[in-house]
Amino acid sequence: MNVPRGIEVIENAFDQSDEIVRQLDSANHWKPSKIGKNPGISDLRTSSTCTTPYNSAEKSPLFDDFRQTMLQIFKNYSFTYNVKLTSFEPSTFNRYQVNEEFNSHADYFEGSNRVVSAVTFLNNVEDGGNLLFDFLDYQVQPVAGRVVIFPSNFLFTHQALPPTKGTKYSAAFWARG
Repeated sequence: MNVPRGIEVIENAFDQSDEIVRQLDSANHWKPSKIGKNPGISDLRTSSTCTTPYNSAEKSPLFDDFRQTMLQIFKNYSFTYNVKLTSFEPSTFNRYQVNEEFNSHADYFEGSNRVVSAVTFLNNVEDGGNLLFDFLDYQVQPVAGRVVIFPSNFLFTHQALPPTKGTKYSAAFWARG
């Protein structure tokens, strides 16, 4: 199936995904994922999440390079689709163990002003774990270094399907407009 208009899939956008996963796991800051305007734990999302401080003395140049790569991808998307971007939210890193998922959702919610979202896969998943765009009946397989960027609105409602074998690592980014 052709990639639906508005979704861009970029292959091999970042080639040090395995090192990011290694550093995230060694820091062990994983906590149950939260969702919503006033973030809370929900059965809709069963993964673990952590963030990386970009503005601390402890930060790794690896994460800064990753962030710069993603900023350029957002700028290219903004130019291609004529979308005004005003700011970026801190990225989150997500870990999905076997059968963990994030059910159907849109990234925009009232007050968020999110206009563009991106998911970067940080590893290859043995089985399952696809990103599914519900209304478009379009799926993207998690492959290390692959980025999927798309509008944050309800037309691009999506879900992180559970891996059935292996663990899935990803990073989520949002731009406001």
